[in-house]
Amino acid sequence: MPVIIVTSDPPYGRIHVNTDMIYAVVPDVTKPGTRLLIDAAGGRGVSANEDIDAIAALAGPSAFVLFRQASLKPGPALVNKVGWVSISPHPQVPNVTQINFKNQYIAVKGSVDAVAQALSA
Repeated sequence: MPVIIVTSDPPYGRIHVNTDMIYAVVPDVTKPGTRLLIDAAGGRGVSANEDIDAIAALAGPSAFVLFRQASLKPGPALVNKVGWVSISPHPQVPNVTQINFKNQYIAVKGSVDAVAQALSA
């Protein structure tokens, strides 16, 4: 179980996070920092003050893959190589792939083959 330590706003401060449970890390749209999205029913997440590059460095180069989000506000998305269930084409948008986890999914730019290869490397 790989663990990273991130900082969050009070009252939380330092938080230990099991990276196996993070399905993706995305920029926080409400403040500087990131959201560590947890694969849990209800779409839980951890708010971290570190930017996406710092989270990538903490997690290590072999744990996550950097993609571009396919969303109304596209940005970077670090996607965990562990825990995904399936990879499929988006049903309406060409060259967008859905990475499906047990309870959540994230849509990223790229072909199914390219995304699958990056997550399997």
